[in-house]
Amino acid sequence: MGEKCKNYVPVGRRGVSKGVILNMHLHWKKHETLKVIVKTFWAEEVREIAVELARLSGGIVLDIQEEDTIIMYRGKNYCQPPTEIMSPRITLSRKKALDKSKYRDALRAVTRYIQKLEQELELLKAQAETEPTFPSNEEVQPPAEPLPSQQ
Repeated sequence: MGEKCKNYVPVGRRGVSKGVILNMHLHWKKHETLKVIVKTFWAEEVREIAVELARLSGGIVLDIQEEDTIIMYRGKNYCQPPTEIMSPRITLSRKKALDKSKYRDALRAVTRYIQKLEQELELLKAQAETEPTFPSNEEVQPPAEPLPSQQ
């Protein structure tokens, strides 16, 4: 259900805001189902967004498709709520949502970089175990001639 519907609401990098909730209610005036397209988030974050959308809008999550599309149902006998409910104030402001998005992106980049460094470290450890790079104590010989002493 809802796979062929053409009405959708995109969720941008700022995440769920009162504008997204308002657009959902405006779509629900004419249609029973709605696609919420979430492209900038990981799969586990999409599930969290689906729960948050259901809580804020009062709709029902039908399905999560392709890890970036949430199908939502408005419910039976839907009547449009007042504007105060359609635009909840408990969401983040635009600036705070953008700051949160930048922080999340930086955290992802650092996580990827750490994973890359750990892989390189494992390769270096494997190379160090197979090839000793330092000479052993038996191979190191003292100098043949004593150094001239200074008086």
